[in-house]
Amino acid sequence: MIRQVNITKQFKKDELLSLLNRSILDDEAKLKTVRSILKRIAEGGDKALLAVLKEVEEQEFTASTLAVEPRTIKNSIGKIDIALLRSLKVAAKRIRNYHSNQLSKSWYLKEKGITAGLIVRPLERVGIYVPGGGASYPSTLLMNAIPAQLAGVKDIFVCTPAGEDGKVSSAVLAAASILGITKIYKVGGAQAVAAMAYGTETVPKVDKITGPGNIYVTLAKKEVTGLVGIDMLAGPSEVLIVADEAAEAKIVAADMLAQAEHGRDSMAILLTDSKKLVDEVEAELDLQLKRISKDNARRSLADCGLILNVNSVLLSADIINTIGAEHLLIYTKRPKALLPKITTAGAIFIGKNSAVALGDYAAGPNHTLPTMGNAAFSSALSVDDFLKKSSYLEIDEKGLEELAPTVETMAKAEGLEAHAYSVEVRRKK
Repeated sequence: MIRQVNITKQFKKDELLSLLNRSILDDEAKLKTVRSILKRIAEGGDKALLAVLKEVEEQEFTASTLAVEPRTIKNSIGKIDIALLRSLKVAAKRIRNYHSNQLSKSWYLKEKGITAGLIVRPLERVGIYVPGGGASYPSTLLMNAIPAQLAGVKDIFVCTPAGEDGKVSSAVLAAASILGITKIYKVGGAQAVAAMAYGTETVPKVDKITGPGNIYVTLAKKEVTGLVGIDMLAGPSEVLIVADEAAEAKIVAADMLAQAEHGRDSMAILLTDSKKLVDEVEAELDLQLKRISKDNARRSLADCGLILNVNSVLLSADIINTIGAEHLLIYTKRPKALLPKITTAGAIFIGKNSAVALGDYAAGPNHTLPTMGNAAFSSALSVDDFLKKSSYLEIDEKGLEELAPTVETMAKAEGLEAHAYSVEVRRKK
């Protein structure tokens, strides 16, 4: 059911990466569709947006019904289960507390007539995409909107697809109500990205778009990068579980399935040096799959699941870093022994009780994480993603005399005479 590969110390990185079945954003047919949608909405505004919604989502709206009414958002709190409402509030509080530690401030350094610094300001307008339609993801709204609010973003707009009844999920609306967000539009897919990137008569143009989506959303975000900012190009969900004989097979299997149920292209990997654990996990996967109604998990394990057999988990840091998984769970006798050697992972979960799902929803850290090995150069969504930073420089006469000889010499060495003269003319004056 799930592939097994023996990995030795002499493994080649390219060979390992070729085992992972990671999705590549090179689907020409889908890209052609996305580009068509972007072009239509960029040129046609509301009229084109409404037409695309009718064609793609089979939803008929007018410009006046595209936005969710503020009173509908407010009243949504009374339409969800009280336990869910309580859970959303707990999660929101923990996410806010965690991200409040990420706040950046402007700073200045003064020395010999030279004042250099960094001015930190919030983005003005942010668009958040929340997947929906047949499912509901209020956690996505919390994880994206709370860091933006902490950064001080003035205007936060949300696009999310409506269900077959033309309404947005009450759970998503309740999460918005808890956060005080009132600008929500019933738009999904690439058309939502287009509307927020170019702006229409109804949906405002934003400075940055964040939030996960399907391949159409991801391709659209890739296409509009540069016109607006984006958080990241997120691929299918991933988990790498590093475990030894101390791990419980039932827990390992449960975490693999929790990731696999996202979709058939989600990736669940077990790295272990215990043959006994492998046998037990395979048996547990068979048992637990019977409890899951969706077929996604079974297909995901068959297509993208992987068991890596190694001689020692403690000597597997290079393998772990090469994979650079979105979620890394270390479940061994001494889980922290590996930690200093881990350089590449989206989020790290340590020990038996640190289920990835706890981080997905309510522990505090952000669940918007780099996938496809992008943890090698990018990070979890944070308050910084909603800030812009300008360098600051102020120089008086003393500072000019201090720096001028150095700058003039370097500029002339590079053949940039006008650069040198722009400093000389100030000294002569």
